Amino acid sequence: MIRYRYDGTYEGLLNMLEFAQKHPQKPTEIIRDLEDLGTLFDGFETVTILSDEAEARGYSNELRRKLGDMAVNNLFFAHLAEGAGVSYLLYEYITYGLQEAGRNLSRDLSHPLVHQVQKLRIQVLREKERMLGMVRFSLLSSGIYYSKVSPDHRMLGLLGRHFAERFQSNRWMIHDIRRGWALLGQAGKYHVIPLPKEEAPIEDDEFIQNLWRQYHGHVAILERLNPKLQKSYMPRRYWQNLVEKPGEAMKVQEATYLKYRKHHK
Repeated sequence: MIRYRYDGTYEGLLNMLEFAQKHPQKPTEIIRDLEDLGTLFDGFETVTILSDEAEARGYSNELRRKLGDMAVNNLFFAHLAEGAGVSYLLYEYITYGLQEAGRNLSRDLSHPLVHQVQKLRIQVLREKERMLGMVRFSLLSSGIYYSKVSPDHRMLGLLGRHFAERFQSNRWMIHDIRRGWALLGQAGKYHVIPLPKEEAPIEDDEFIQNLWRQYHGHVAILERLNPKLQKSYMPRRYWQNLVEKPGEAMKVQEATYLKYRKHHK
């Protein structure tokens, strides 16, 4: 039994896929670098494929010629999805495309492989749009705008362009504390670096958090508050990194209203 192992990057994935197509023996398992390798005596022969950016770029162009742009775009977004077996699914997806579907791959939605990859792509892009509205920055004493997030998928880099365009004159950081990576931006540019959770900036930002709570409370319209609907757009698993929890607006406005009534009797 053969296990392929790569570094988890998109370039590494492309290198692994190219290696797999050139070797006729089908792998039994494919894992990312951070996934569980099992025991040393599990019966697998582990083959580690090193990442090469130039070779990956060349193979990406080859896949675009043979499978079409949409199929390769689906491959990119789906590889960001978390979950057991994602890498192996993508290997089967590309193999099916090269051996049978060709440039019709992305349109063959009735095939289970294509359907699953499309589904992963949608999940990643949906979370990206959700996270764009849920990132909360605090201004640190160092002058950096800092935010921590814990997304379900590895989509930190997808947030870069949006915030780089909006923070042209500021330094900012979005920290994925679940995976230990940080998205850094300055002067319209951005890149991702490793940053373990324990190295997160620690400062007393209670004042900034209170401002967020007050803002969130006062811009809401009391008669239109719908905590149930709000929770559907802000799932509970994201609450740990939000300053304004669902229902916070109602509490703030009710307190303000009662205070107003007390002083205007």
